[in-house]
Amino acid sequence: MASTYTTRIRIEKQGDGENPNSWGDILNQNVIDLLDDAVGAYTTIGVSGSQLVNDTVLTTNDGSADEARSMALELQGYVVSASAANIVLPAQSKSYVVYNKVTQTSSTGTLRIINTGATATGFTVNTSTTGTGTFIIVTDGTNVRGLDATGLGFGDTTSRNVLTSIGEIEVSAAATITNASDVNPKLMALSTTDIRYANVSSPYTNTYGSTNIFTSSTEFNGEVKVSAGSVHSPLVTVAVSDTSIFALDMSTGNNFVFQVSANSTLRQPDNLNVGQQGIIYVIQDATSGGKTLSFANDFKFKNGTVPTITTSISSVDMLAYSVRSYAVSASVTTAVIDMAAIQNLKR
Repeated sequence: MASTYTTRIRIEKQGDGENPNSWGDILNQNVIDLLDDAVGAYTTIGVSGSQLVNDTVLTTNDGSADEARSMALELQGYVVSASAANIVLPAQSKSYVVYNKVTQTSSTGTLRIINTGATATGFTVNTSTTGTGTFIIVTDGTNVRGLDATGLGFGDTTSRNVLTSIGEIEVSAAATITNASDVNPKLMALSTTDIRYANVSSPYTNTYGSTNIFTSSTEFNGEVKVSAGSVHSPLVTVAVSDTSIFALDMSTGNNFVFQVSANSTLRQPDNLNVGQQGIIYVIQDATSGGKTLSFANDFKFKNGTVPTITTSISSVDMLAYSVRSYAVSASVTTAVIDMAAIQNLKR
């Protein structure tokens, strides 16, 4: 009876009475050695500095060494703009630890890991122009899947791929994220723009060693302390038309600057937040001066006296404000914005 081979990792099953003088060598080489590969082999796929194109099919050999049997894969090479490359696994269930060193020449180059004959169910590898990434994948022979936040117990109802959202702990020095004291088991190597999974509860102290940009509303429920460096809010330039009733959009910043080129009225600001504070620079017309600025009733001044802005050419007044209250009732918005004027700044 001839030997057969297992379906998934292709180790030899000798038939009854077969190989009477060599069965021990075959057992060692075609079974035990190959099981060792399946548990711990590390195989490099691709060549550093060489382009990956079309399909790179992992080798599969019955009863002898191959690539697909390995436990860990290191991917090397690069993908180019507007082209996709595939790492092709056999159509058998298995899991892999993957160390990705594939880079892309632009953001449109893609790399997928797929099963033979199942090109629509692949796993997209997070490639970048620099850096590396390590991740785990599992395949049922048809679909290739990575870890997700739900499976790791992050409590996120949206299945979020761990590879594509956070990469790995080993990142470039400019994007290092460390935990200065207690290491939170849920704190992974977050991208510099996505720190939603950082545990900020006591006693965790998380240090982000890069510039993080928040593009939406961010709320801090405790003390915010700046131990070094500075905190500032840039000036937001407000366009004022020749004949204008205009408003400040408080969601764009805290500090504003505008030039009055015609008699104008500053109406109630948009997107007010109680407690918001800042300054407003008012620059007089640079041609002839003499322009006026009126204020909506929402602005409150000392003793109820509304200041007259300085009228000399290109003069600068500074208005300090603080939003005391804000309410909407029956579609009518009312606000109290305390304001103080420091006029005709010069030397």
